[in-house]
Amino acid sequence: KSLIIIPYLDSTTNYLLSMINFFRRIRKQLADDNKPLKYMRYAVGEIVLVVIGILIALQINNWNEERNKNNKIETYLIELQESLRKDIHDFNVLEDVNIFRARSVSYLMKLTGNKSDSFDDSTYTIDSTYTISFNPIPKKYWGNLGSEYDPELIKLAFTWSGRVSMAKINTQVYEELKNTGLFSMIQEKNIKETINTYYSDLNWSFNEIKESKNLDITNEWNKYLMNNLGITISDVQGMEDPLTLLKAPLTVVYLRDLGDGAYYRAAMGKDMQQQAQKLINLIQEEIDFKNNQ
Repeated sequence: KSLIIIPYLDSTTNYLLSMINFFRRIRKQLADDNKPLKYMRYAVGEIVLVVIGILIALQINNWNEERNKNNKIETYLIELQESLRKDIHDFNVLEDVNIFRARSVSYLMKLTGNKSDSFDDSTYTIDSTYTISFNPIPKKYWGNLGSEYDPELIKLAFTWSGRVSMAKINTQVYEELKNTGLFSMIQEKNIKETINTYYSDLNWSFNEIKESKNLDITNEWNKYLMNNLGITISDVQGMEDPLTLLKAPLTVVYLRDLGDGAYYRAAMGKDMQQQAQKLINLIQEEIDFKNNQ
């Protein structure tokens, strides 16, 4: 009898079926020694061998499918780590920009005799890792700005008070992982919960409404300067005594809103970096554990 090849099974399965054919010939030769029972033994043995072979083949298929699924999950988790590293970089920039914005506003508030209640200047330390690609800040201003009169710093602080810093939100890998159905197949519950928490907090901290509000506050500040003082942020650099701007009635009100917004964004940027790094480490521990099994 010819061997039946089942097309939807893999090569391993069909190989096992070919082995059944081999053992079938051996069994037939053994059965020939007893003619009356030849066909009965042949039929029973045929059924047993086929059933055993198919069960083994199906089990191997299940193992292969499980291995392929786990490989796909690991690939996505590695891609997610890369996405999180990019998030850390982006949120580091966001944090740095808003640290200096918050400190700038705090410095200007001190010159008016007021204090920005929300910003604790001791919370952050800027070191040599503090690099911003546009308009780098002189190193002498990386620390606490104090409250001494400094015309150069006043101009710099006004300039930075009006800068817009929008968060970069990247959820592509996370969405793909969910859409493929692989996310629900991740067995480690802690990883799934931590991933969900990270992207939930990311959306809460920098959702469209909050990003729009951040932009509105900055735009209102720029409109105030133009409509009430007849200047733009860039004009401050050419002023001999920019301190006069702080004497305008509503200046402190706008500065307070700017300081609160900048402080919030610096704090959230720092928190998201910590969460992203924690998730990267957790994923790596799981990958190492699986690979060492």
